[in-house]
Amino acid sequence: MSSDGKTHRVQYTRYGGPDVLRLEPFTPASPGPGQVLVRVRAAAANPMDGKIRRGEMRPMTGRRFPRGIGHDFAGVVEAVGAGVTHLQTGDAVFGMASLRGAGAFADVVVAEATAVARKPPALSFEKAATLPVVAVTALQALRHADGLRPDAAIFVHGCLGAVGRSAVQLSRRSGAAVRR
Repeated sequence: MSSDGKTHRVQYTRYGGPDVLRLEPFTPASPGPGQVLVRVRAAAANPMDGKIRRGEMRPMTGRRFPRGIGHDFAGVVEAVGAGVTHLQTGDAVFGMASLRGAGAFADVVVAEATAVARKPPALSFEKAATLPVVAVTALQALRHADGLRPDAAIFVHGCLGAVGRSAVQLSRRSGAAVRR
């Protein structure tokens, strides 16, 4: 919340380049069943955010405006919806907003509780915010390739990017032999 007492987010009212983005007041939704409301302490940008803003992913994201931007965030839980049992108000967390929901570049964001986890105390909010989309992408690729086994041998092409680094770390943690 800013000094004017309003809640703000970076949003846009039409598809386009960075020039369509505006910091504007908005009314956050209350968390519904299975959702949490998080006070954002840090958010991270992904190439996906630009594609969505330009309208390249309309079938997956919908066409309603205004739209918030950003998916990866870290912050503190302010409210939980019905049925949420693994998180509670005051928990330091990190996670990702849904493709249709977005809005992590904001004072607060609503996300599915299944896409939010407690932040390890040793991990800063800033570092935690960089993990969700890239780590989930790497995890899905490794699971698809059956690469999360101690006897697996994994080759990671492009291991200096965020997804590649996550794939290397997840593979090593599972006991797989990693080649870069």
